[in-house]
Amino acid sequence: DQGALLRNYVKYDDEPRSAEAIVESMMRAHIMGRTAPKGPTYICLDAGLQETRLAKPVQIPDLSRFKLAAAPHASPETVNRVLDLVLGAKKVVILMGRVSRKQADWDLRQRFAELIGARVVTDLKSSSSFPTDHPLHIGPPSNWVRDTGKAAMAEADVILALDWIDLAGTFKACGFGYNVKAKVVHCTVDQYVHNGWSADHFGLAATDVPVLAEADAFVAQLFADAERRLQGKPRWTGKYAHASE
Repeated sequence: DQGALLRNYVKYDDEPRSAEAIVESMMRAHIMGRTAPKGPTYICLDAGLQETRLAKPVQIPDLSRFKLAAAPHASPETVNRVLDLVLGAKKVVILMGRVSRKQADWDLRQRFAELIGARVVTDLKSSSSFPTDHPLHIGPPSNWVRDTGKAAMAEADVILALDWIDLAGTFKACGFGYNVKAKVVHCTVDQYVHNGWSADHFGLAATDVPVLAEADAFVAQLFADAERRLQGKPRWTGKYAHASE
């Protein structure tokens, strides 16, 4: 059972025992690996099976019938609650974590930050998520939040964490711990795969509104309702180039 060596690190593992089983196992691994929270899968192909002559051609099903499900979305009640906080705040900080690499999602994240007038912090542990030369972006990306980001978070009324890696560790490093002054919205689906064996869940972050949704799906929901509430008029006026502004 080679899979036992890494079963607690992967989302799915299998050791198929026939050519047909290999096809199904690979399709399942493809679906599970790309479904949020995304993660590695492991398929072990027995050497003897690989060398066995096929008695008949292997049937490959129509792959279009094995699609990924739609990204998890937040409930309308959660969206309204978060927007009440965000639009009622004077200083909002977005912690932009693991997000989509699609151009449309990139553009919408920028438009959303401008619409609500939020400052944005990014992280080197995640892929590029927001233009770092944008005036709303605070400081250069780093493995840890820079002083300008810490100052902005300390002044914030609302912190919107979008699948941010180790939110509790970030709060601790900023000196907040569990006593974060701002209202915290934490959007992630990571808890679906957390377990005690690997302890890959990091610390438990103080959170006022937990959101079980994919980050970009949630941004799209927030943007649509915020644009309606603000009648399409962005709050950003060109300021917030620095944390103290």
